[in-house]
Amino acid sequence: ADAGGVNFPVKPGNLWHTWTTGSIMGNLIFAPATVALCQRLTMDELHEWRKPARRIEALTLVLIATALTGSLFMADRETVPGTGPLLYVMFPVAAWAALRCGLLTVGSISIIISVIAFACTLDGRGPIAVASGGGEIRWIWLQFWLVAVVLTSLTIAALARGLGETMASLNEAEERYKGLVTAMPVPML
Repeated sequence: ADAGGVNFPVKPGNLWHTWTTGSIMGNLIFAPATVALCQRLTMDELHEWRKPARRIEALTLVLIATALTGSLFMADRETVPGTGPLLYVMFPVAAWAALRCGLLTVGSISIIISVIAFACTLDGRGPIAVASGGGEIRWIWLQFWLVAVVLTSLTIAALARGLGETMASLNEAEERYKGLVTAMPVPML
């Protein structure tokens, strides 16, 4: 298989693995942003996104994720060997984006970090390329890291959205029942 001008010999038995993994990664990286762009926002979410502070926070998170990924993966080969554990720095940023800004920001961050990480790993830079010795295993390690970051943030975003919807429906039900009780001519005991 040829990726970006680099020839990777793929054994016929491993071709399905390469294709399937690439397909899964494409879905995992691009689907959240696509779904977020196509979904209809609730009135509360729309009201939140109209606030300049929310938009600034989302943009700040995207810029932080871009800077972190760039600094981790664009480092020189001499400075990389000790940066492997720093890959975990991306998890708090992804969790923050998921909790505060939701699926659109998480989807944007996923695409940006994936593009930077894949391009730098293809060029032989970054902690994953250096740790793997530049072999084919670097793609598997990179995909594992991306799966961990993206799935963690998507799970947190889904849980945060579900909690918000649950709280909104509970508040609505409480108001409805309060209205029923106050409108009754005879008090209930």
